[in-house]
Amino acid sequence: GGVVVASDIPVHRHVISDACEYFSPYATSDLVRALESVVGQDTVARRASLVATGRTVSSKYLPDQVLPQWQEFLSRVVAS
Repeated sequence: GGVVVASDIPVHRHVISDACEYFSPYATSDLVRALESVVGQDTVARRASLVATGRTVSSKYLPDQVLPQWQEFLSRVVAS
């Protein structure tokens, strides 16, 4: 139910998708901008949108979704 602010690097874009406010890891001012975009009183709608999107994105990483993929992968490893 929280909001994510993360550095804008490829792995974060891949995993978190658009459920996050990104900032350049090379610019402190960009981190400040990202934080301000999710913590101010006038950012309620932005936070709500990120939380809703985050629920959708994070559901891809729940055990029910991930475990079958690992089991299939490990079965293939053992079989070869």
